[in-house]
Amino acid sequence: MLRVKTFPVFVSALAVVLGIVAAPVIPVDVSVATGITGLLLLGIYYFLPDYTSSDLWEKITDASVLLLSLSAGVLLAKVNTQSLQKQALPLNPPAEVRLIGEVISVPNVHSKYTSFRLQTFGFYLQDTFVPLSVPIQCKLDSGVVANFSQYDSLYATAFLYPLVTKHEKYQQYLKRNGIYYGAKIKTFAKGNKNASLFAYAGEIRTVLSRKMRSYIPDEAMAGITSAMFLGENDHLQESLTADYADAGVSHILAISGQHITMIFMLLNYLFIPLTYTKNGNRTKNILILCLLFFYMILCGAAASVVRSVSMFIIILIAKIFRKRYHILNLLGLAALLQMVWNPQIVYNLGFQLSYAAVCSIVIFYPFFEKQFMTGNKSLNVLFSWIGITLTAQIFTLPFILFNFGKFPTYFIVSNVILAPLAYLAVLTGFLLLIFCYIPGLNVLLGYLTFAFLWGMTFMARWVSDLPYAVIQSWDSPGILILMAILAGTFLLLLLPRWLRKKEEVRDYDGLRMWGLE
Repeated sequence: MLRVKTFPVFVSALAVVLGIVAAPVIPVDVSVATGITGLLLLGIYYFLPDYTSSDLWEKITDASVLLLSLSAGVLLAKVNTQSLQKQALPLNPPAEVRLIGEVISVPNVHSKYTSFRLQTFGFYLQDTFVPLSVPIQCKLDSGVVANFSQYDSLYATAFLYPLVTKHEKYQQYLKRNGIYYGAKIKTFAKGNKNASLFAYAGEIRTVLSRKMRSYIPDEAMAGITSAMFLGENDHLQESLTADYADAGVSHILAISGQHITMIFMLLNYLFIPLTYTKNGNRTKNILILCLLFFYMILCGAAASVVRSVSMFIIILIAKIFRKRYHILNLLGLAALLQMVWNPQIVYNLGFQLSYAAVCSIVIFYPFFEKQFMTGNKSLNVLFSWIGITLTAQIFTLPFILFNFGKFPTYFIVSNVILAPLAYLAVLTGFLLLIFCYIPGLNVLLGYLTFAFLWGMTFMARWVSDLPYAVIQSWDSPGILILMAILAGTFLLLLLPRWLRKKEEVRDYDGLRMWGLE
């Protein structure tokens, strides 16, 4: 059982998540009373140590930390909700206004209209200016060319109305993202790019994406390159995305912990010469920290990227100041920072799957390693991939079933087969990102990246075409196939133990290859 004293930040983060989710049904006064109770119990424990040295008080202290964190989560969610609701002023009937704002999403072209989001600074209702700083979901008729792009300023005449939809889940999604208004754009005028860090990063990302894609001799593989290394999903083909999802390897198409681990290792290797200078290790860590932070901004600061980069940044800070750390506490701290910035992020599926997968691996993989690792290093590489794949599913499975209602039958097969190709593709892709302006080398890296991505896609399509590749109901034959694959996997894992007595494995930590040691 996880002790609060052993993993205080991690357990506190879990309690804050619970508080944010439970906030709609917990009154403010109950939350405040819970927080005060937790503070009083902690105060008694720390200021009266002679009277609180028993095991009972240890448990009471653990409970007080949980109560305090739970209360903090509830208050965070309520403050955030109230600030959003204050901005959600009803407009009945829909009013014609003049909007002023910044385009905060890539315009999405549909058959009948173009949709995008506008972060407003305010609007003119007749001759009266109304300050309003909220995101608005906008629509533009398909006959009008949207000659603007993300981060452009926009001046528009539009019908502004409260955004209501019949789809309950979509309505909840809109509210959680603070979107209360919709607007139908009649006319517009484009302004200059907004001079912000994210705007400049977006321009750099667009240029780098175009440059990288020019060295990939296939449109579909070029789309994967933009998604895997820069977080741009606009060039991904829907059929290809579906194949990866059915094969159970859709995480490869997004910037995940595996990608950030790879770039962390690559930067460590590139900056080895710095370690031979005075204070070289500290200089190297500071430089890597700055580059990872820039990469996070460059990729648009998606939830999975922020989680992974935040964790490595905290690790680097601990190394710079020579502090000891536990990975679960670092994970909890990264989550807390994100939730303080935006409590509604707990409803983001990328946030949920990212933290669930890493927590699951960190908690359960050591048990797997203790039971199945052998003295054979080559065999351990295969077993490590199987272990990571299996343990990652323990916490992510409920989220996958709840959100998608289906599960990939051959996820173990596809993850193990695609693992080597994915690592090689990540390595060559990041090198292409770094050296895309060096003639000759960029062409070579482009062809290598294309070859590995083509191999990944071929295998993903092959797996997705297998019989019953996706389990969508409890009576699906895919369940029997999955059980057979799991049984075969465990037979493979136990085979070395049957052939000869299991050797004691020392100093083997498979989490190191994932940056989770």
